[in-house]
Amino acid sequence: LPRRTYGLTQRNEAVGVALAALDVEDAALVGHDWGGAIALGLARRRPERTPALAVSNTAGFPSNDLPRSIR
Repeated sequence: LPRRTYGLTQRNEAVGVALAALDVEDAALVGHDWGGAIALGLARRRPERTPALAVSNTAGFPSNDLPRSIR
């Protein structure tokens, strides 16, 4: 089986694809842990679709201290 990459970029894209497939035009996102970074990425890429955002216990900033898979 081919190795798949499930990094932050792929997870951000997956959430965007899911929202588009569900025809969600705007969403209040709530993210915890990895979900916070994913929500922040989506809000940054598509601010018009994310009018509200709440994150908890997450890394919302670039840092060399984050595990590589999250960076």
